[in-house]
Amino acid sequence: MIAKTLCDTELSCREQGFGLNGKARKEVGIVTFYGRQVRAIRDAIRRIQALRNIRFSAIEYDINTVDRYQGQERPIILVSMVRNPPFRLSQRANTAQFERINVAFSRAQELLVVAGAKDVFCKYPVFLPHLDRPGKKKVEVYRYIIDEIQRNGGLWSSDYIVSQQDYERLLPPGFSSKRSNGRKNQGYNHSKGRK
Repeated sequence: MIAKTLCDTELSCREQGFGLNGKARKEVGIVTFYGRQVRAIRDAIRRIQALRNIRFSAIEYDINTVDRYQGQERPIILVSMVRNPPFRLSQRANTAQFERINVAFSRAQELLVVAGAKDVFCKYPVFLPHLDRPGKKKVEVYRYIIDEIQRNGGLWSSDYIVSQQDYERLLPPGFSSKRSNGRKNQGYNHSKGRK
């Protein structure tokens, strides 16, 4: 999903003349919460470039974890939230840390694109500190974010972005879109209703 969006961004930036006639290439940052996803996204980008015979000339991109993105910004940020494990996500997971959520969603200067398993995160509670007293409260932060995106017409099914056939071709060798066991497929969103 992120790799396909990056390719689409390249093509759009080409149409706008980025990387040509002295116009600088557009900077794109890809942010994920987990190191394994950094490697998986890099592999997917290589695969889609080979499949489409495309070389990035209108964009410059970098991929890193949210922790390494602290203090950085880019005009365009793609955030990978693609987790769809067979078990419930932990309250100690990186995606449950409000500081990391804040960093991931506040790095974009012009455009923020978030790819993730909507159904996994919609009811995922995050503990936020009280501003006026000690302690924390449990809040479904992602539900509020998803609702706001949907209200503004920006929530799309992954099927709108990438066809099932392209999705299958972008999976690493040995992976299947059918769930076999949670460990091997962890880090990829394989449900029918990918969001």
